[in-house]
Amino acid sequence: NRGFIAFAEALKSPKGVLGSLVDLDLMNNQIGDDGMKEFSSAIATGALGSLVELKLSNNRIGDDGMKAFSYALTGGKLGSCTFINLARNNIGDVGMYALRDVIRLGELPLCQPHSLGLPGNPASTQAIQAVEDALRSREVANQAA
Repeated sequence: NRGFIAFAEALKSPKGVLGSLVDLDLMNNQIGDDGMKEFSSAIATGALGSLVELKLSNNRIGDDGMKAFSYALTGGKLGSCTFINLARNNIGDVGMYALRDVIRLGELPLCQPHSLGLPGNPASTQAIQAVEDALRSREVANQAA
């Protein structure tokens, strides 16, 4: 976890070490909530603004990490992202509803219902459905625009 936190800190550097990165695969790294909070603070700086795909499955990310991630997305910080894999983490209803709220605000404009991986989390069916419904609503709004 300390290694991942150091990685997240490096992302925040003024030169944007990975600013042109389009695909980031961090699956199976046991990031946890503390690591996700640090990673989210790097996202909030706009350090990964070119990212198109983000893979975070199987990392022990829970509600606190998901809330930090959702908050970091405000302002379109991952506005180019079309795919996020959050499968097989520890995200419960609180984290899913935080994600739903940020999607409702239009902060992931390019994500479609099929481009957000959520299976294998302990969230209720209703919470996962709420996220998917928010994505569908955004998809319809984008098509109407």
